[in-house]
Formats: sequence, structure tokens, C-alpha cells
Amino acid sequence: MGIAVFVLFLLLTPSLSRAGPAKSFDKIILVSPPPGATITGKRPFIKCQINLPFNPEDIMIVLDGIDITSLSNITTEGFTYKPPTILPAGSHSLTISLTTRDGKEVQKELNFFSRHTKIFEEFFTENEITAHYEGLITKRRSVHGIPYSKIESNLGNNTNLKNGKWHFSFNTNVRYMDQNLPVYPPQKKGVTLINYLLKGGYKDENLGFISELGDIQVDETLNTVQALSRRGGKASFSYKNFTFSAFSVKSEQVYGLDGGVGIDGDLGDHIRGVSGQLNLFQQKATFKTIYVTGGEKESSFGIWTPEGSKKGSVTGFVFDTDFFNQKLQTTMEFDLSKFDPDTSDEFSYEHDKAYKIGAGGQWSRYSYNVLYEFIGKEYEVIGNQCLQKDRQGVTIQAGANYDIQTFNFTFMRYNDNVEDDPLYPKITSYQANIDYAFNKFQSLPIGLSYQKSIQDSAHEPAGTPPLKLHTDTVTTRINYIKGNWNFGLQGGYSYQNDRTPQDSDTASTTCSLSPGYNGEHFSLIPNFSYNRSKYYPTGVITDTYTLNLDLRGDIFKTRLRYELAATYNITQASDDSIDQQTFNLDFRTAYVPAENIKDIFTPSLGLMGKYNRTVDHIYPEADKNEFILLFFISTNISISL
Repeated sequence: MGIAVFVLFLLLTPSLSRAGPAKSFDKIILVSPPPGATITGKRPFIKCQINLPFNPEDIMIVLDGIDITSLSNITTEGFTYKPPTILPAGSHSLTISLTTRDGKEVQKELNFFSRHTKIFEEFFTENEITAHYEGLITKRRSVHGIPYSKIESNLGNNTNLKNGKWHFSFNTNVRYMDQNLPVYPPQKKGVTLINYLLKGGYKDENLGFISELGDIQVDETLNTVQALSRRGGKASFSYKNFTFSAFSVKSEQVYGLDGGVGIDGDLGDHIRGVSGQLNLFQQKATFKTIYVTGGEKESSFGIWTPEGSKKGSVTGFVFDTDFFNQKLQTTMEFDLSKFDPDTSDEFSYEHDKAYKIGAGGQWSRYSYNVLYEFIGKEYEVIGNQCLQKDRQGVTIQAGANYDIQTFNFTFMRYNDNVEDDPLYPKITSYQANIDYAFNKFQSLPIGLSYQKSIQDSAHEPAGTPPLKLHTDTVTTRINYIKGNWNFGLQGGYSYQNDRTPQDSDTASTTCSLSPGYNGEHFSLIPNFSYNRSKYYPTGVITDTYTLNLDLRGDIFKTRLRYELAATYNITQASDDSIDQQTFNLDFRTAYVPAENIKDIFTPSLGLMGKYNRTVDHIYPEADKNEFILLFFISTNISISL
């Protein structure tokens, strides 16, 4: 009986060894740090011993999902790696994949843990200092506003502290700038604090708290506040399934140290809000309420508003569900606003509403989404610059992914004048789009799309011309990708049919060719495009030819680096109303005597310039010939502690 078992074992052993790729786990050993150990350090030295015959070019090393093969020192006996930047604290996964000389594939995953100091689990500060000096060598007399000398330096700081359930961070950018000419506001000469953000919080299984002070961003919903970036503060508290948040920011966009911390002041020049969110049925349903109020006095940097102080508030209710694992997700939102666009006049608040309801999801290879939304004529929210009011309609989206080919369909129907005001026409817009992509050949993706859009007016008041525009657009795209080469070809045709008595039909044909090479030390990406447009009532044809060129690279072991960007444009009309040529060139060349001196310092010096030329055969007075040449000295210093 024992002999039979032994023979059976010998017969089965070869088949078991052929069942999969060789593993040889005991042949790949993590020497430092030891597997499963916790090491103290921000850039821990990693050493791995490989007791297998392999070629160093047939290995791939991945740390925490990032390929570090090219940064590792690989020999026939293993490899070593020193992180060039600070490694985050926590658990780390090191995966080694190689092919032995006899053709067997070997893979092993090793794990270790790290913390930055004995006291703190994570504590580091990263500082990036850049300094740039420009000096004018020569320029044409027609060029104005270029300083003879300019110096600019920036300090970027990122500091993080984490221990257990507590975490803190601080980010800031400080700039020093000086030149012989005045600067345009809001820029200032001297040292300026551009932005800063101080953040701290606590998080455990049931309880969480986080606060932010400085240049923050508030995101609630599109109809309340979304991507509201201002100076101020916000805080959020969560306990189990409930979250409460509050914020206060200046409505004015401030720059530098202006405006203080942004949380102090009255509602006349601040935006404040609170929200509460409750998660139900194991996170499958969410109910949220939002309240935002505040005022705005005038336009500020990057923000334009009509003259006069304004104030208002909005209250929103949101209910989202996902009971079927993303196969059917629903969203409902109802918002009420009151808004006074000019507090100096005798009129008070205007009250209005906005709401939307939608459903969508993904089932296997299919996806869909349906959304209906309504935004009233007088619906406005302080701080929401992108809000589109006086609008209602529906959007339908559907898609299918069949691995080698994908289909996407979109249909939208919207109209304005939602209150049927007889003083204005009602304009209804329809848009349908079908997009097809064929991806069977990875090196040759192909796409085709068709779009139909209609703009149609109704109930036009006396003296208002009707609007009936039907536009058909077909576009196609094809790319050939081979190694560092990429050849792209795009084309399109659009015809706009004006069905009003004016009959102002137009057509446009476009074609674009983009061959390109993108290598490690050299890249050349030219682009040629041609556009022909025709205005049928007059028969005038306008042709536009555009050639773009992007060239960059380095030589002499990256010591000499160069960049060049050029655009040449020709525009001509068949009735001789336009005949213009423009040429724009930007170039830069830099010599880097040494890189990463003591791992922190990289200086460079070189030349940079611009050349702009315009030749107008119809209006010669518009001709332009500009040239600027400067020298520069730059450096960047990276200090991580």
C-alpha cells in the first residue's frame, strides 16, 4: 500500500509543477526592511535578494502600484531602491515580476510597514523653491510693456502631521516679485502670500471631524453652491450616518493677505451656509438639506457682477438612492431662492424655485441616464457664477460597451422663458448625438459621430424675428499609434440650415492632420488644419489654413534643453474682404550645468524669446512685426524634511 501511494505521488508531481507559472517564493527575499516589519523613516532603503538566474532587463518592480523599475539599482543578485521623495506612512506592497533564463515567469508580493518618526506616524514637510530672473537683451521699438529686468521667486510648502486618528496639514504659496515697470493689480511687488490652507481633523469608525481655514472650496450642488473657491473657513462633523457641515467665506475674491482669514464680517460681503446629510439603509439612500445666505458688494479679481450690492439665500433638499448596486440610481433635488439684485433700489427680494429628478445606472455593458430639470426665471444664488436660470428640459443618455466597439447616444431638449412671458419669445433647443468607436486594434482606434441640433422660437413678440436653425454635423477620427509615433486624422462637415425667410444658410468643412513623435529626449508634434466656411446668401467662401509645431528635447545627457512652439495661419475670403497671414513663435533654450546637486538644487540659464508677425493685404495698417529676446537664470530647490 505504501509503495502504491509513493508511485502515485511521483506520477502526480510533474503535472502539479506544470499547473501554473513558477513561484519560487523562497528564492526572492526582502532583506531590508524585513517582511511584515515596521520601519521608521521617511525614505526607507529597500533591498531585495533574488536567488534565481534572471536577466536584469526582464524584471518589473512595483511599489504601492507605482512602477519603480527604472529608479532601482538592479543586478543579477537582486536590487536596491531609495525613494527619491518621502514615502507615505502605513502599509506598503512590493511586487516583483521576472522571467528566469529558462523562460519561467516568477512573481512575488512582499509587504512591510513604515512610520516617519517614533512619536508621529506621519510627519513631513516638503518645500519647493523656484527663482527666475529675466533680463532684456533686445526688442523692437514697437513692443511696449516689457520690463528690462524682472525677478520672481516662489515658495511652495506642504506639511503633514498624522498620529493615530488625528491628522493635520498646511499648504501655502509665497511669492516675491520685482521689476522696473509697474505691475497690474492684483499683483504686487515684494513678498505676497498667494494662498494658504490649514486643515485638521479626527476620524475613527463612528466619529469624524475636520476643519479648514484659508483658501477653501465649497461643493454642495449645481443649483446651490458648486466649486465656490474663496478665502474663509469650513468645518464638518460626522457621527455614524449623520454629517453636519458649515462654512463662511468672503464673497469677494481676495489676493494675498487682503481680507484677513475671511470668516469675520457681516452678511453684506460674506457667503455662509450649513448642510446636514443623513445616510439611510446602509448608505443606499441619502437625504441632504442645504441653506446658503450672503451678500456681494462689487466685482473682484476674476469675478464680474453687475454694479450694485446684492444679497440672497437659497434652501435646498436632495434625496439620492442606490438600492440595486448601481443598476438603478435616482436623484431628486428641490431648491427655493430669494434674491435681491440691487439692495439700493425700492424693490425687495424675488422668490423662485429650481428642481430636478433623474435616474441612471449601469447594467453589465450598458449604461443610461435620464434627467429632467427646471430653473425659474428669477432663480439666482450668491456666489454661483455658472448658474443657468430661466431654463427647463430633459437629457437622455445611453451607452453600450462591446469591448472592441462602443456606442453612446445623447438627446437633450431645453427651452427658456419658462413662465411664458409675452414680452419674450420661447426658444426651444433640441440636440441629438450618436458616437461610435471601434477599438479592435489597439494601435488603430477609429471613431465616428453625428450630431443634429435644432433651435426653434415660438410666440415671438411683434418686431422680433423668428429663429429656426437646423444644424447637421458629422465628424470622424482615426489614430495610428506605434511606439513613440502617433498619427491622427480628423475631419468634419457641418451644415446649418436657416429655415426663416432670411435663409442665411452656412456650411463648414474641417480637416486636421496630427503626426507626432514623443520620445524620452526628443518630441516633435506638428499639426495641420484646414477649414472652409461658406455663407450661402452671398456665396462668400472663407478658407483658413493653420500649421502648429511643438518641438522640445534635450542633448548632451540632458544638459542642453530646448523648446519651440510656432503657429502659422492664413485666412482668405473669396470676396477679398479678408487676406491675412500671422506667424507666432516662442522659443526657449536652457543649459543645466548640474542636476539635483546634493539631491536638492538644479540651476539653469539660457535664452528665451518671442516673434510675432502679421501681414494684412487688405488693411496694411494692421501689419505687425514684433521681436523680443531675453536671457534668464533659473533654479529650483527641493527640500523635504
